[in-house]
This record gives sequence, structure tokens and C-alpha cells, in this order.
Amino acid sequence: MEQRRFALAMALTLAIWFGWSFFFLPKPQPPKKVEPKPAPTAEEVPAIAEIPGEELPEVKAPPRPKLPGHPRDSDIVLGSADDDSGFFMEVKLTTEGAAVREILLNDKRYCVLHKPGVPLSLVGEVGAPASYLVDHPQASLFFRTLQTSVDVVDKQLEEFKTSLDQLDWKIVDRDPDGKSVSFRINSPDNQFEITKRYALTRFEKEEKDKVENSRDVNSKGYQLALDLTIKNLSDARQTVAYSLQGPVGLPLEDIESSRSKFQDLRMGFLTKDGTVKSGHKTALQVVKEEKSDKVEDWRTPVRYIGVDIQYFAALLIPQEDQNKDSYVAISRPQLLRTAKEEAQSEISVSLTSTPLVLEPGKSVTHKWAMFAGPKREILLDPFDAGTIVDFGFASAIARGMLWLLKFFHFSIGLPWVLSIVALTVLVRACMFPISKKQATSAKIMKALRPKIAEIKKKYGDDKQKFTKAQFELFNRYGYNPFSGCLPLFLQLPIFIGLYNSLNSAVELRMASFLWIDNLAGPDRLMDLPFDIPFLGTNDLNLLPILTTILYIIQSKILAPPAMDEQAEMQMKMMPYMMAFMGFLFYKVPSGLCVYFIASSVWGMAERKLLDRMIPEPKLSDDGPGGGGGGDKGKGKPGGGGLFAKFLALADAAANDAGMQTPPRDGSQPSTNGDGQGDTRTKEKKRRK
Repeated sequence: MEQRRFALAMALTLAIWFGWSFFFLPKPQPPKKVEPKPAPTAEEVPAIAEIPGEELPEVKAPPRPKLPGHPRDSDIVLGSADDDSGFFMEVKLTTEGAAVREILLNDKRYCVLHKPGVPLSLVGEVGAPASYLVDHPQASLFFRTLQTSVDVVDKQLEEFKTSLDQLDWKIVDRDPDGKSVSFRINSPDNQFEITKRYALTRFEKEEKDKVENSRDVNSKGYQLALDLTIKNLSDARQTVAYSLQGPVGLPLEDIESSRSKFQDLRMGFLTKDGTVKSGHKTALQVVKEEKSDKVEDWRTPVRYIGVDIQYFAALLIPQEDQNKDSYVAISRPQLLRTAKEEAQSEISVSLTSTPLVLEPGKSVTHKWAMFAGPKREILLDPFDAGTIVDFGFASAIARGMLWLLKFFHFSIGLPWVLSIVALTVLVRACMFPISKKQATSAKIMKALRPKIAEIKKKYGDDKQKFTKAQFELFNRYGYNPFSGCLPLFLQLPIFIGLYNSLNSAVELRMASFLWIDNLAGPDRLMDLPFDIPFLGTNDLNLLPILTTILYIIQSKILAPPAMDEQAEMQMKMMPYMMAFMGFLFYKVPSGLCVYFIASSVWGMAERKLLDRMIPEPKLSDDGPGGGGGGDKGKGKPGGGGLFAKFLALADAAANDAGMQTPPRDGSQPSTNGDGQGDTRTKEKKRRK
């Protein structure tokens, strides 16, 4: 009964719920499409200041970084190409990176080789290789001297895919006389301001007249000053660092005859006591270090650093005492471009500054100078770089030769070629006593030939006895067989010194004579239509050929008479040896050939004169002129000393071998009373 009532109640409840939902609840309607309302205009929106009872603070959105940009100007010139302007050089700058495009020397002595009147471009620009641009997509297409990068600024410029050395800087100050110009640029976030000011020294006419040869003594005229300033424009302390590109684009002059002197890094580092320790690194060394990934970083305070070539240099010099306040944290060699001949590659150096801490609104200025000029010690000494003028291992002799040449040229007024001839005459005049002794010895040797023939006939094929007897004969008559080589040995240091002087002294560069336009290089009479085999040049150099011919003639005139077949063979080989030497010296400086030619002509004329002056020697069995010449050479020139020692050593060697040597007084050797001494000696030698 109870279950029926529960089921009936549930059925009535469901019926009432369905009936109510079907007949009385509203049916759902589809959603209406709502049209968007237009945005209110500025007039419809009430200003914040008009809301009563509220005052909100002003909110500034952070400024979006903006790429700095200014008009490009690549024709900014400091100095002048006119040698009478008071400037020593002309500097071409560009707003792109505020860097140096070119430096031209306006001294007429420093024009391009073989192109008189064309100013020498000492510093230029070098195109960046493709491999470098792939690794540095923001870098400039060119390496330019004194390009500058600032770490925090270049990091911001990465967003714009550029860098400080690509952007054009603004010209903010320009001297109308071409003495100075200033460039400026701000960082994209406007927190840093960077300024570069370049300046040249100009000498007034009155000032130039006070100093004789002012171009050779005033180092300031060859220095380009750079003031680099970084200013903090923000309200917070900032730390920055910059990098400076060293000199690039120095020319390789006369590569065929440069004698392996191309571009070298030159550096002078300060020690704690203030002295300068100099060093250098060749382009070939830089290439090898780059290939092996062992490039050396220098962290020593810098006195000067840069690149030099044969006669010129471009060096960066900090203007403050780096032991007290060092600008440079790291100096690093750079390989800019690898040449086919790796020794001729383009190199430079990059300098990274120490971190600079800048307070709000404060700035830091670093003062630099770049020397770009000839390698003269008087110009380099003001910044302790005189040692880069390298005269080689015989520097004392080379400096002496150069001093004499300058004396003949500047004090007496001789042309450079006649100064070399005067130097030759001076050297040969100092050697006249030796030449006279040589001529006397040659006459003695000529008189001794019959006696030497007798000795050779006596001893036959026994070369040991023949040589010993021959030297005894020389000792008795005062003949020195090495006297013919003495003038050659004495002139060898002169040769080396003059060679190094021509190779290093800028004074002799472009010194001309007849068809020769450069005494420091080959004379180049004409160009041949073909390359000379094994020499790699088509230049016809006449002076080495004349030198070789004269040396062959001189060797025939001055050579002593041949003593044996071996000496005769040597004399026959002499012309071939001289021709080979001429082949090796085909590319030597023409000034050196002038010295050789003058020395040969002097030597032959001197020998002819001495042959007439010196009488024929009268030889006797007792020595020249008689009078006890057989007493071991005592009292005769050349009779003792070296030859006495030689004969003593020969006697000792013979005694060690069990041989008996004839006494120097001409008596017979001892036979121990039985007359068999010589036989016993031969028997002992046979047994051994």
C-alpha cells in the first residue's frame, strides 16, 4: 500500500514539472548581433585634470632608441699638399666612423718611388676580407686608421645592424685653416656622447726659418693629435671601454728589391723604472700566430706602438705618463689581409682601453698622437722610438758610414753619388799601407817562383814536405800568402755598413744620378721584354754588370802568381766565381755598386802606381837583401809571428808522427852516430 502511494507521488511530480516547463516557461531566443561602438573622440573623453577630487601623477613612457645619423662627408682635409704651407702633411678624414682615410707627405723628397712629384700616401685604408665580414656583420667594409668602437654603444647598435665605425658622425667644429676638426655622436639611448678631435701643427714662416732643415728635426709636424672624449649623459654611474684601430695601409715599396723588409709591428713598452723596452714582430710571424690561434696579447703600459716599413713609420703615442695612468689594457696584433707571399701581408694593432668609470654628467678625455713620417732618429727620439731605425748587427759601422756621407753631402755640398765616391777614396787612402805591403808581397812571390819550382821538383808528390818547405821559404823571405786577402777582409765591414746604411737611411732614398732615380735601389736602366731567369725581374741593372766585369779584371791584375796546380785552378775559377757573385748581387742598391766600381778603379790604378814605385826584390840564400835572413826570420817583416807559430805546430805534428824535421839553421838531422837516423824513422813510420 505504501509503495503504491510513493510511486503515485513521483508520477504526479514529474507530470507537473514537464507540464510547467512545456506550457509556462519562455522559449530561448537566438542571440542578437551587437554592433561595435565607435571609439570616442578626444572631445568626448574628459581630461584627467577635470575629474573632481583626483590628481594623478604624470607618467612618461621610456624613449625608444633612435639611430643617430648625420650627412656623410668624405672630403674633410687637414693640413695641405703644398710643401710651403707650413704643414708637413695632408690628412684626409671621413665622417664615416670619424676615421682617417689617408695621410700624404708633402715633402718632395718623399714622393712615390719612380714617380717624382706624386706625394707618398703613407697611411690609407684596407678593404676588409669577406671572411672577416661574415664573422663581424656589423663591421665597416674598410679598416681605417683610428676607427673607434665603444662597447656599450656598439651593443645598442647591434639592433640596427650597424656600428660606430659605419655611422656618420656629426662635424661640430672645423677650423677654416685646416688645423683641426671635431666629430661627435650620441648613443641610441642618448646616455653617452663621444667626441673625437683631430689637430695638426702648422709652422709659421718665421718659426720655420729659425730652424735649419726644420722638416728633419721637428717631430710635431709629423704628428696627428687625437683627443677622444666620452661623456656620461645619464643620471647614473656608467662604466665603458673603447677600442682604437692602429695605423693601416702603409705602402710596400719596391717589393722585388726590398730585401725582406716589409711591414713590421713596432712597440715600446714602459718598465716600472720608466725605461722603454722595444720590440718588433714581422708580418710573417703575425700570420703564423693567427693560423695557430696563438696571438699574443700585450698588457704592459705602452710608450709607442704601430707599424713601420723600410724608410717610414706610423706609430700611436699616448700623451700621458702610462705608468701613472695607463690608457691601454690590451694591445693586440692584427692580421688585416693575408697576401700570396705571407711575409707581405697587411698587419696592424688594436688597442683596448682600461674600463672608464663615469659619474653622472662627467667625461673622460684621452690624448693621443700618431706619428706618420720618415724614420729619422732625431724625429723619433722625443717619444723614445729611435731604436726602430735598424742598422743591423754592424750598426756602429753603418752609423759611421752614414755620418761620413752626411758630412760630404751637407757640409761640403757634394751630391750623394759623389759623397759615396769620396767615402771610397777615404777608405782606400786609409788602406794604402796595406795595399803597399800587398804589392811588395806580390813582387816577392814573383821572385820566389823559381825557388818554389825547385822545392816541388825536390819533393815530387810528397805534398806534406812540399807545403812545409814552401812555408819555410815564405817565412825566410818575409812573404805572407794571406796578405792578398787582407784588403778584402778589411773592406768587408765597410761593405756591410754601407749596405745597411742604404737599406735604412731615408736620406739616400730617391737620391738620383744620371739614369738612376734611387741610389737605395737597383739602377734599372731599362725594362726588358722578358723576365731574367732565376731573378724574377725584367729590369736591366747595368751597375752590377759593370761591377762584375771590373772585379774580374781586378782579380787578374792583383792576383799573386800561382804557386802550384791547385792555385792555378783556383785562378781559372775566379772569373766564374765573380760572375756568380754578380748574379747574387744583381738587386743590391745602386749606391753600393757605385762604391764597388770606385773601389775597383782605385785599386787597379793604385796597383799600377805601386808596381812602378816598388823596386824588384833582390833575393839571396840568407833572405831578402842578405844579412842573416835564415835566422828564423828574425828582423824581417813577416818573418815571425803567425808563421813562426805555424811552423812550430808543424814540427810538433811531425814529431808526434815519429818524423824528424830539418833544423831551421840548415844543418843535417841527427843520426844517433850510426848514420841510420833517417832509415829508422822511415821504418818506424812504415810499421805504424
